[in-house]
Amino acid sequence: MKKETRERLQNGEPRELEDGGCYFEFCCDCELTHMFTVDIDPKKKTVALTYYRDDYRTEKYRRKNKIILSVKN
Repeated sequence: MKKETRERLQNGEPRELEDGGCYFEFCCDCELTHMFTVDIDPKKKTVALTYYRDDYRTEKYRRKNKIILSVKN
């Protein structure tokens, strides 16, 4: 993996990603964190983003920031 960063998603903000990169991003105030990879195929002219929810990092940052989510029934 070429690169590993962790950034908060901003609405409408452009972001440059490198081929073969690995990125961690989290959104909104609940710190839900995802890891994703980038694969570019210039022959097919495609970009593949593969997302994985990262439960470990989500829990780590929620604990650090004292975020408690309530579950409604």
